[in-house]
Amino acid sequence: MKQYPHASLAGALVLMSGAATADIALKLGPVDPVSHFPAYVADVGRVAVQPCLDGDGTTGPCRFEPAGALPGNLWAATVGFGAEAAYSLAQATLVMPSGRRAELTLGLMAGYRPNVVADGNQQVFSRLAYRIQVPGPGVYKVFHPYMAFPACLPDVHLVPVGGLPVINHRAEVGGGSPFRALVAGATGNVLRWDPAVPPLAPAGYVGDPQVTHTITGSACNVHAFRIEGPNIAGPGLSVASTAQFSVSGKLYTAAATAPVLAVDRATYDRTGNITRLNVFARADASATVTMQPVTGLTPAATLTPDGAGNFFVQLSAATSPPQSLTLTTNPALPSASLTVPVTDQVNVVSAIYNPTLRALEVRATSSDKGVPPTLTAQVGDAPPLAMVRQATTGEYLATLSKVAAPPPSVTVVSSKGGRDVRGLRD
Repeated sequence: MKQYPHASLAGALVLMSGAATADIALKLGPVDPVSHFPAYVADVGRVAVQPCLDGDGTTGPCRFEPAGALPGNLWAATVGFGAEAAYSLAQATLVMPSGRRAELTLGLMAGYRPNVVADGNQQVFSRLAYRIQVPGPGVYKVFHPYMAFPACLPDVHLVPVGGLPVINHRAEVGGGSPFRALVAGATGNVLRWDPAVPPLAPAGYVGDPQVTHTITGSACNVHAFRIEGPNIAGPGLSVASTAQFSVSGKLYTAAATAPVLAVDRATYDRTGNITRLNVFARADASATVTMQPVTGLTPAATLTPDGAGNFFVQLSAATSPPQSLTLTTNPALPSASLTVPVTDQVNVVSAIYNPTLRALEVRATSSDKGVPPTLTAQVGDAPPLAMVRQATTGEYLATLSKVAAPPPSVTVVSSKGGRDVRGLRD
């Protein structure tokens, strides 16, 4: 998804530490059981937004990279988007009389690290990016709704004599599970249409990206994109500004996110050449949920309902596990079909921190005993650490040293797609 569409962008990606800035009280919802992203992000004004995935990602009410941009990527098809989607997104453009342009993008984003769209790589971050064509050398000040709170000072850029007449700036605050880095940041409120200025935002959304509008929601009460500098808006004109933004975002409601058909788990365990498949799904309580034929396992299977919208099936055979499976509902309102990846089941046995040694020990297992996968431990925003499989027990072990302040939980991800999150043992 190209929220910052200039190929000439030369600014560096800055991973900013929340420790140096003040908290503006962003809150995260529980992890969604399907996508493993936070179900919502809420700001200090208690405006909560969920990943906005309605429409085609370009012409509709939401801005995201469609899953179809990554053909064959089952995980993208499962979560409903490709490399990026936005919880909240605001963009503004200034066109000077000379034809010079200035473009600003502000967002609360869902994406993946390290640019690999796969389960276990989820990250949530705020984005601040702008590109400003300037008339020449000088000092330029940039005011925008994501200025760091509580200082609320503009960004200052020096364009030297002989330098390129362009200011490129890009900063992202956030990281992977448990997503604490986003909450610690100093930018990232949910920007939305100002309700005091008609028209009102469409029901269920914070705005309509097809229509520019004034906004509210800035922690610093700055609701414009403003540039101050020599001749920025033309000869003798030192200020260029706009209060018109293109805004997208979908308000969070539990009812709105309840799926017509969802698979909470499609996992296998394998011992030798025997594979057992377990599928847990949710749909309308009156629906019949059917799993399409799986080579070596079954020509077709109907999941067992519990009468409350939960469905289950277990199958065993002397075969390799399938890479994916497809479920359909019939009847249901509306009917649905969903293809999801099949993964091993990972279990984090223990996560123990030794404050004296400042060491964190993580132990985990995989349900694939026939063809053991590779497991990696993810601890906060540290790089993933490969775990070592113990030959005698089949258990995996990773030890991290020099951990001054451990995170509240660790995540273990398998090369076969499984993952598990466990809090540190007290």
